Amino acid sequence: MLGGPFLGLRLSTAASWGSIAAYLSGTYEEELHPWIAEAVKWQPSVVADIGAAEGYYAVGLARLLPCAVIHAFDIDPEARQVCKRTIELNRADNVRPRGRISARLLERTLASRSLVICDCEGYELQLLDPALAPSLKSAFIIVELHDFIDPSISTVVVRRFEATHTIQVVHQDDKAGKARPHLAHLTSSELTAATDEGRPGGESMQWAVLIPLDTGAA
Repeated sequence: MLGGPFLGLRLSTAASWGSIAAYLSGTYEEELHPWIAEAVKWQPSVVADIGAAEGYYAVGLARLLPCAVIHAFDIDPEARQVCKRTIELNRADNVRPRGRISARLLERTLASRSLVICDCEGYELQLLDPALAPSLKSAFIIVELHDFIDPSISTVVVRRFEATHTIQVVHQDDKAGKARPHLAHLTSSELTAATDEGRPGGESMQWAVLIPLDTGAA
């Protein structure tokens, strides 16, 4: 990893989804970099990474939070295998690769000071429900909102947490023209390739960052 919040993270050349170039260049989901830094400063004891794929967030956070237990959930067996390789490459013994998750299992996983990273292709609507998983009320949550799957997701998720969290909706930026000193040696076409996240054409992503009100994190 050449930059970003997980500088020095080691990845194999395999990717369970999309292009690995943006991971290696340190520009993957750079809209979230300030919020990842805030979450790390919050020092959670448990991290639930839902939709962990190759382990970019799970293992990246494990290196920054060596005292935390990181649960890396993914329903795809191939993704879990790649994640295990990422764990081995980084000697991240505090990461636990796991399979399918439900709201009930999420509740059993979370502790009093937890971070939830969620990218699960619309399942966030069923999963991130504090009526089913009450520990979410005190969790720091960063969730990718898949409104292109279900247009109600953003509205419902925000409504569920507006009484317990400060909520910041983060929109995907245009990556063109950004200053990135660690990539200054690349040509324009190389830079485009290095920052390509491999998303299907036409998708404009957004995330909700949910910071609990009653823990001093806001």
